[in-house]
Amino acid sequence: MKKSTTYGYIVIPDGDDSFRADRIKALEEFVPDCIMADTEYKTRTDRTSLDNIITLLKPNDVLITAKLSNLGRSYAEILEYWNRIMEKLAFVITLEHPIIDTRPKKQGAEKAATEFLSFLSEMENERAEKVTNGLAAAKLKGIKPGPKSKIPEQFYAVKEKWESGRISAREAGRQLGVNDKTFARWVRNSQT
Repeated sequence: MKKSTTYGYIVIPDGDDSFRADRIKALEEFVPDCIMADTEYKTRTDRTSLDNIITLLKPNDVLITAKLSNLGRSYAEILEYWNRIMEKLAFVITLEHPIIDTRPKKQGAEKAATEFLSFLSEMENERAEKVTNGLAAAKLKGIKPGPKSKIPEQFYAVKEKWESGRISAREAGRQLGVNDKTFARWVRNSQT
């Protein structure tokens, strides 16, 4: 029977070499055949190395990563990479919470799936909490969330024609260079 290959995978914050050394040391406990890394920037993460590992994966190979969030910056991206790995009939091990080990006899597939879904749920809850906190902070500062369309100077003259029934909302929007929904939003906002 062909020996399986173990791949180590880390994501390194841009310019943080000490982080790289710590992650490599943690992965070396599993004696990976190779360790590959990608760099995380403020707004994106280059996942070229992860894509390369997935291309190389054969059935029964193992991908070890520090944490599940290394597979993506969003729920959808993590799920996409997870599915690609599972399609290759390979196994995943994560070192940080939640500890996931999908290898046979390490934890049941049901437990691994539960841990995976629990992590995704926790990640989604954290994201929702950040959004809620951000909106609350903006509200305290008097900032209204949503698109910041600048109302043109002629808005009030067009609004007056619309209010008197001389033109429709669609025509008002056309005169202002926007659609009727934007015009209606401007009307609502001008009344608050």
